[in-house]
Amino acid sequence: MKRITSYFLVALSLAILAGCASLGLGGTSKFNGTSGIIMFQNDSTTLNTAGQSTVSKLAAYLRKTKGKVVVEGHTDANGSAKYNEALSLRRANTVKAALARGGVKADRIATKGYGFTKLAVANAKTQAEHAKNRRAVVIFYNSCKPCRD
Repeated sequence: MKRITSYFLVALSLAILAGCASLGLGGTSKFNGTSGIIMFQNDSTTLNTAGQSTVSKLAAYLRKTKGKVVVEGHTDANGSAKYNEALSLRRANTVKAALARGGVKADRIATKGYGFTKLAVANAKTQAEHAKNRRAVVIFYNSCKPCRD
């Protein structure tokens, strides 16, 4: 299971980088060895213990840098598109607020909610597969404007 999770995180990071590399911005979701991926429970915007720890590490790193970040919120495919788009934006805003409480200036943090339009696991059938879609991804841009759709 650890190997599958590692492959998933690597593939997700590569997919994110590929999307922004085409714009020449070089965004990354890796921060000094810390993944910028925060997982959420079903229908939740609450940071669990692991999420709080990740955000704390990210905030410590970001306080030492000058770049900007985009927090992308995502959901699984259960529920309506409208509901999930709002939920994904609330997840992104939860992470933004936690980063700001950790000392990162809010004007360095953009947010975007994607709902279930960018699934990490397409056609998820099991609860474990759905869980991999419930996430926020923090992407760092070193002194560049963040990607925006």
